[in-house]
Amino acid sequence: NLGSEVDIESQTDSAPSKEAMREKIAAIVAANPQTQVYVRADQHADYASVVAGIAELQRGGISRLGLITEAP
Repeated sequence: NLGSEVDIESQTDSAPSKEAMREKIAAIVAANPQTQVYVRADQHADYASVVAGIAELQRGGISRLGLITEAP
């Protein structure tokens, strides 16, 4: 999502490749260096995949990163 609100109703379980995500993030960061990203993963997410995604965000230029947690 871009913007201040998270739209969880229209999200899907699909994701771009890590390379495509990094390119999109780099373009967003180039336009707004203060971009903040929040990562949310459920209990079924593979930890290594989440960490790899976070690493790609950082490679794309994200320095402001948060994690969203929810009670079960």
